[in-house]
Amino acid sequence: MAKNYGELYNILGWGEPYFTMNSLGHLCAKPHGRETTPGQEIDVDSVIQKVLAGSTNDGKEVQFPMILRFPDVIKVRLDSLHAAFKDAVHSTGYKNRYQGVYPMKVNQNRDIIQDLVRFGYDESGVEAASKPELLIAMGCLTKAKPGAYLVCNGYKDADFISLVLSTEMVYKAVSEAAGIYCNLVNKYGAPMTMLDCGGGLGVDYDGTRSGASDMSVATWRTGWRSTRPASCWRRGSSATTTRAMITHHSMIILEALSAIPEPPEDETCDQLLSKILDLSSKQPRMAGHYGGSDADLYSHATELQKQGIEMYKPAKKMCKRVTSDANTIYNYHMNHSVFSLVADY
Repeated sequence: MAKNYGELYNILGWGEPYFTMNSLGHLCAKPHGRETTPGQEIDVDSVIQKVLAGSTNDGKEVQFPMILRFPDVIKVRLDSLHAAFKDAVHSTGYKNRYQGVYPMKVNQNRDIIQDLVRFGYDESGVEAASKPELLIAMGCLTKAKPGAYLVCNGYKDADFISLVLSTEMVYKAVSEAAGIYCNLVNKYGAPMTMLDCGGGLGVDYDGTRSGASDMSVATWRTGWRSTRPASCWRRGSSATTTRAMITHHSMIILEALSAIPEPPEDETCDQLLSKILDLSSKQPRMAGHYGGSDADLYSHATELQKQGIEMYKPAKKMCKRVTSDANTIYNYHMNHSVFSLVADY
């Protein structure tokens, strides 16, 4: 049963190596990642039951939603991040060092900031984008190393945010930014000492291994190694980067108010398979297109993309139908009036 639940909710896809399923079918946290021993695994259901059986300091019953935090995960993530960039620095002969900077917009919780400072390496710092964040950062950094950065940043527009969806776009943007930065410093004497580069890397948020699947720390490290250091070192400048630090370290627990079986698909598996085969037979041929103009190749690629999307729709329905035939899938109803907390915690 545990294996089925793990596959149904794709636990290994989005949770590895920090979450798994035990023999009882319960979700378990692995605070030390792959180094976690069986005795160190934390049964999340057991924790919830113990919390509900107790009471708060003022005698009130504990209610949902609740937040569970696993601070040791932060240390493991910091270790992984620093090891990745340390390898990149040594392999390129880069003349500077990596300094992690945590963007507080991800989560402004004081306990998290304090854990990052406590677990952080020499001169790890914090990035603040508002006055409240700045005040929290200043308070927490009093216990940090003397060389820790306090980066004051502003808002980012939609075009910048979209860059994090593709490492290829990130690499190009970083390379261009490094060139501009070095020209400003060396040619025009701008009093700048660093290039801050980062954003949501190192996390497969939905566990599909698609879309953002090339955002692993190792992949980002490799791209970083081949772009910015070469440019900045060549022109005599320094650089820093940011995060992938806390995403797996906490979860918000919501109460399921009700659950209903998902309605079955109207089309049978045979009908869906027939539709897939029919669409497959209509795919445009590649013959004669390799030698075409860029416009022809782009047009052909667009047609292939449209065809793939059309084939994906019935294929997804068919997969869903086969799965539902073997296991009943339920839609859970929960109170998301606290939705504003989900993204932050």
